Amino acid sequence: MRNGGNLFAIVADELKSNGKVLWVSNTVARTMDAYRLCSQFASGETVYHSRFRYIDRVRRHQAVIAKFGEENTSAIAWTSQVAEMSLDLSATLLITDLAPIPALIQRLGRLNRRAKYSSDPIMPFIVIEPINSDGEPKPLPYSPQQLDEARTWLNKLPTEIMQQDLVQAWESMGAASKEDIFNGSTWIDGGYDRIVKELRDASLGVTVIMREDVERVRNKACSIAEVVIPMNQRRGMNLDQWPKFQGVPIVNEDQLQYSELLGGKWT
Repeated sequence: MRNGGNLFAIVADELKSNGKVLWVSNTVARTMDAYRLCSQFASGETVYHSRFRYIDRVRRHQAVIAKFGEENTSAIAWTSQVAEMSLDLSATLLITDLAPIPALIQRLGRLNRRAKYSSDPIMPFIVIEPINSDGEPKPLPYSPQQLDEARTWLNKLPTEIMQQDLVQAWESMGAASKEDIFNGSTWIDGGYDRIVKELRDASLGVTVIMREDVERVRNKACSIAEVVIPMNQRRGMNLDQWPKFQGVPIVNEDQLQYSELLGGKWT
C-alpha cells in the first residue's frame, strides 16, 4: 500500500508507455483531489463521478470509454465508486483507495478486463490508505472494520495474482465477510458477464438545480432531467426553506461550485 512517494512517477511512466490508468477513490472529494495532484502531467475530460449534471455525466462517461478504447495511446481516468458499477473498460494499472472487499473485487475486475481465461494474470495495482490532510485515517464512507477485513484479504493474495486468487483469498475469510460479498457483488458468480448491483446503501443525498439552468428549462433549451445534479446533503441543511423549481431545490453560485470538468462541490 502506498501514500504519495513515487506514486506519481509510476503513473507518469505508465502513461508514457501508452498505458491505461484507472484511479478509483472512495469519495467525490478524493476523486477531485487525485485529479489535481496529477494535472501537472496528465489532463483530459476523464474525471467521472456522480455529481455532474446528467447531460455532462453522459458526455463524461462516453469520453472515458472512448479514451480507454483507443489503441496505442495512453489514457487515465479519475473516478469515484461509479467505476465499480458502470464503466466497461480495461486498465493496465489500477490505483485504488483501500475499500471493502466487494468494492476491491469490482475495481480489480477493471484490470485486463478483456482477458479470456480466469487464470490470466491481473495487471499491476496499487492500494492507497485513505487519510486526512493531518495524516489521520479516513475510512468514510466505510467502517474501520470493513477496511481491516480488506487489509487481511489483501495480505492473503500472492505476489503474482490471478483472477482465481481473488476467490481463494475470499473463501478463506470469515462468514461475515463472505455474506457481505454475496449481498453486494456478483463478480465471483458472474465472471466477466456479471450483473451489476449496488455495493452499499445510499448515503443521504439531494438533487438540486442551478439557477442558471432554471432559465434554460423555462426557455425549453433543455429538460429538467438533463440538468439536475445529485449532491450529498450536508448536515443541518433545511431544504424546506430553499426556493424550488418543479419541486427541485434551486442553488446559487455562492452555494455550489460547478464545472463541466470536475462536477459539483458545495462552497
